[in-house]
Amino acid sequence: MSGSMQNIEPERIPVAVGLVFDSENKILIGQRTKPDAYEGKWEFPGGKIEPFESADEALCRELWEEIGISVNQTNHFMTFDYDYPDRKVLLYFRLVNCYEGSPIAREQQKLRWVQLSRLGEFDMLEASFSVIEALVKRYG
Repeated sequence: MSGSMQNIEPERIPVAVGLVFDSENKILIGQRTKPDAYEGKWEFPGGKIEPFESADEALCRELWEEIGISVNQTNHFMTFDYDYPDRKVLLYFRLVNCYEGSPIAREQQKLRWVQLSRLGEFDMLEASFSVIEALVKRYG
């Protein structure tokens, strides 16, 4: 190597994301409260996967911590990489139809149950767009 530094690609952050539905087929979204470039944006609940966790384990932990529900079962929906200007993420989207409890805002975030057809009315995180499109195609 001739004295030049290699461009090191930042590591992808693995994130488990819950597509939580209620009995009326509405989906749960929350508004970000974390002070960063995405504060105020709407997103599906979830969070970072720790090195010792599977996507399912992380999602169960995150949904308990964030919204106080106990997840009984999740099913794979889709997985993909997304590059934000300041971070690269690997998103594991899981369907959550079977859970105990009623979602509550444990992190003082706003929560909304929304018809799939109305998600476009919310300022969602950009990585959500292709998932929303796939959800609408599959579930109308």
